[in-house]
Amino acid sequence: MVSDNVFVGTVYINEVKAALLDGQITRDQFDLLAVAINTGTNLPSVATPNGQAAFLFLLTSALAPLIRLSYGRMVWMALPYTIVLSIVGILAIQQGLLEHMTQVFYNSGILVHHTVAEAMTAVLPAH
Repeated sequence: MVSDNVFVGTVYINEVKAALLDGQITRDQFDLLAVAINTGTNLPSVATPNGQAAFLFLLTSALAPLIRLSYGRMVWMALPYTIVLSIVGILAIQQGLLEHMTQVFYNSGILVHHTVAEAMTAVLPAH
């Protein structure tokens, strides 16, 4: 089973890649948007039973009726994780932590600036 968030992420990243190759955004903007797309489509699915392989495995296994496990109960079990993820995300954005840490990573060399030419060579097949 493929989550709808995988499809959504694929559509978004292809649009951002097209914008990069058309010169509408810089490579640094592309890198930041790629991280935002990955985070924005993965985190919500992790906090739901559909996004967690262990939950889906349990729900479809023979153990589910024995332990009285239902989809609704799994949603309830994932709720604390969803709340914590939401609070941490909101605080990180409101406090400016994301922008600050991105700059720290650039300054320390963990993140490096790339060019569009590098992205094009990675996209185009070699002849």
